[in-house]
Amino acid sequence: MVKVYTTNVHSVNSADVILVELKRLHPVHRITIDLEDIDRVLRIEGPEIESELIIGCFVQQGFICSEMNDC
Repeated sequence: MVKVYTTNVHSVNSADVILVELKRLHPVHRITIDLEDIDRVLRIEGPEIESELIIGCFVQQGFICSEMNDC
């Protein structure tokens, strides 16, 4: 399963903090944040991805995260 999200993370330090927390929640998933993309795209690959947990992690850190819909 692959899910893609838009975020408002702008710095490498903030992305690193969030990535550590996300990898703690989902240790077997491949997780990346593309800070060069205009939407600051978060991409998660792995089994059973719970969007509520992902979004909650961002909210706890003071950021916005929303799942992108398939076109």
